[in-house]
Amino acid sequence: MQEFRVIGAPILHSRSPQIHRLFAAQTRMADGSAIVLNYQAELVQPEQLQDFLTQFWRAGGQGVNLTLPLKHSALGLCTSLDRYAQRAAAVNTLVRSDSGWHGANTDGLGLMRDLQQRHGVALAGSRVAILGAGGAVRGILQPLLEALAAPSGAQRRAPPEVVIFNRSVEKAEQLCAEFGANAAIALRARPLTGLADQHWNARRDGDFDLLIHASSSGHSPQTQFALPDWPAALVADHGVVYDLSYGVAARATLAWSAEREVQGFDGLGMLIEQAAEAFALWYGVRPQTAPVWAALRAEC
Repeated sequence: MQEFRVIGAPILHSRSPQIHRLFAAQTRMADGSAIVLNYQAELVQPEQLQDFLTQFWRAGGQGVNLTLPLKHSALGLCTSLDRYAQRAAAVNTLVRSDSGWHGANTDGLGLMRDLQQRHGVALAGSRVAILGAGGAVRGILQPLLEALAAPSGAQRRAPPEVVIFNRSVEKAEQLCAEFGANAAIALRARPLTGLADQHWNARRDGDFDLLIHASSSGHSPQTQFALPDWPAALVADHGVVYDLSYGVAARATLAWSAEREVQGFDGLGMLIEQAAEAFALWYGVRPQTAPVWAALRAEC
């Protein structure tokens, strides 16, 4: 029995234990042997993180998933990092290694797999709007930029770019400066309030191929059921709307996309795909995600 944990504060809502148990039940090691794991959720505050990881290591723990507010705090406790964790300055997966904890970030890879493989969204050469500039955006930006820059035979009407809308435009500008320094894709920052400006230019500033909602509005009782006041021209007629949240938190976004008559998806698939990336790091084999997605979708 190998020991794994998902930690954060809060954590009792986490679907990760269920997801990883489903993965283990339908996946075999490369040698054909069964995978047996004990994956539990545990409440850990930032000030408790170092002690928890030290004790879990000594107890033989094999891996850890981290959620808010621990993803940044774990950076300094890793002996090595993958390039996505380095770029995002955030860790969501820890892997036991000979030298200590190896930190990885699988969030962006999970989003790319869900968009491209499950939903068939062609990302190369697209124009993308992101609403929000928090930690979730940091985790997805590098894989997104790489997907947008991938070779594509499709003819696009405008150069690919990413525009980050945020209430604090300075925070969006910081992300653009950090991730745009050596990127092949143009990044721009704009105030979120600009979407309600009567002078908002749809031809110049809208008509995006993909809209990613990454703000926390869906988690607030005051805003989670209110239809967003985004202009209809924000998304092209062929466009796609994606909310990084799922369940109740994504309902307003999906309602807006339905009213706009464009495709809309929530982040359940991203949750499952990022977990599959972590599972593959731990076991060297990637589980089948389609049956897990179907099982959880039936519950949502």
